[in-house]
Amino acid sequence: MLGCLAFLLLQPPAPAVEAGMVVSSETFTLMTAAARTSGTVTDEDALYIIDNHNGILLVYRAQMQGGTERIVLVDGGFVDDLFATVRK
Repeated sequence: MLGCLAFLLLQPPAPAVEAGMVVSSETFTLMTAAARTSGTVTDEDALYIIDNHNGILLVYRAQMQGGTERIVLVDGGFVDDLFATVRK
């Protein structure tokens, strides 16, 4: 038992997720980036999830709600529709 505990304690810590990181596979791409509110950079990060097969982008952000931090959906939709809306 003591050997198992020592083994676990001597393992290097898991890497921390930092803003600006990207993880991708065939199906999904996940990216973090600094969040902006009305063009001003905040100390919060946003999580972007892209479904590569279906062309869907979802943006999540951690926000305080009722004294509890929650992950909330900010916006999302089909990538083609989102770009078409921005071009108008």
